[in-house]
Amino acid sequence: MRDLSAQNFNLGSRNMVLALKNALKEKDLSFKSIAVNESHLKQFVSFIKDEHKVHTLNQIEKAHVSAFAEQLSARFEAGE
Repeated sequence: MRDLSAQNFNLGSRNMVLALKNALKEKDLSFKSIAVNESHLKQFVSFIKDEHKVHTLNQIEKAHVSAFAEQLSARFEAGE
């Protein structure tokens, strides 16, 4: 059972992107799937660090994910 109170859910790294990659590896995703998702993970982590001062996975709230989705939508509408 995962310790949800531990930093980055005890996924083996203090770095959020690496911890999320470890979570994908635990799900037995292919190396290619993990590599494709890495750029998305980096964008999300950069957003929540810069915009919301979140520094561990267990600090992420639903509002952060919603704000990221809104930002992506705005970027899409702007043609980015």
